[in-house]
Amino acid sequence: MRAKTLMIATLLAGLTVSATVVAGTNPWSYSNHNAGSFVPRTGDFAEGISGGNYWTKVWFVLDNNNISSISDYNKGLGKGGSCNGKSAYLTLDVRAVDNGSRRLDAYHIYTTIPNPKLDLESNGLSSKNDESEVVSLGGLKAGYGYYMKTYWDDTRSGSSSHSGTIRARFAMSKKGFSDYNNCTNAYYDQVVDAYGRYYNSL
Repeated sequence: MRAKTLMIATLLAGLTVSATVVAGTNPWSYSNHNAGSFVPRTGDFAEGISGGNYWTKVWFVLDNNNISSISDYNKGLGKGGSCNGKSAYLTLDVRAVDNGSRRLDAYHIYTTIPNPKLDLESNGLSSKNDESEVVSLGGLKAGYGYYMKTYWDDTRSGSSSHSGTIRARFAMSKKGFSDYNNCTNAYYDQVVDAYGRYYNSL
């Protein structure tokens, strides 16, 4: 079970209560680039509740091999998927995969990733955004810590179908008609983290 920290500040007379809950982090660390030449070998994930908002945060650090590979993709020299001959850019996708009823709705992204193209997407018939995405159009450097934080509207109310999993995966994206579309993906998710079925649960 992940460690959780609860910090509650209560004003006198109980008139106002504010709370911040942060779950323990969920890091990844690879000894090689088998997940993909552009995939950072080290990174971390956290989720939390602040002011009634559910949020997720992915940190990562690129190495020199990543930067060399990403540079090749930027120049149209990448060999993965359908990227061949097309300029492609590092992408981080964060998805809320529910167990039957979509109750997390992404509404805001904050990131330190340079030259970001931000996107919120709804997959399927729901109007709620189950995916947040950042595409970096250049300026990435080795050894720097970058992060992407997504805020989600939370309407979970206790049904087992309201629980799910946060999944984060890196990809390379090329320009489509009106948006950037993944042309190759990491071979597996960098983050797989279950969330609960109750409002403001982790």
